[in-house]
Amino acid sequence: MWTRLLRTLLATATVWLLNKYRQTSLELIKLEAAIGYVKSVRSARKAFLAVLAVVLGAGLLVAGFLLLHIGLGMLLYLAFKNWWAVGTTLLALGILYTLAPLFVIRRLCAEKTWMRFFKADKLVEQVTKKS
Repeated sequence: MWTRLLRTLLATATVWLLNKYRQTSLELIKLEAAIGYVKSVRSARKAFLAVLAVVLGAGLLVAGFLLLHIGLGMLLYLAFKNWWAVGTTLLALGILYTLAPLFVIRRLCAEKTWMRFFKADKLVEQVTKKS
């Protein structure tokens, strides 16, 4: 009889401790999930602000280029009184302004550039180096 009572008490205490452990674990998991959620909201906000800055910067850049070309065209027309010279000059500038950023974007988006920037090429070399 005492053995049975002792077993029942031991089983009840074990179940109670496991239940408390489970509740504490669930609270810890909820806390970790909340921390992750707050960090993801912060990251999303930073990404949104970065995209917004890029869009606004690109809009200002386009407006500046348009005003630059309009002013340059007016000055060239006043100097030469020839639309052909104005058109040729603006066409050359347009080609230059198109090819130069494409070259820069191509270089910046290259995998080799990113590997070098984050020093991943050295890491890969160390991992694949045979001893």
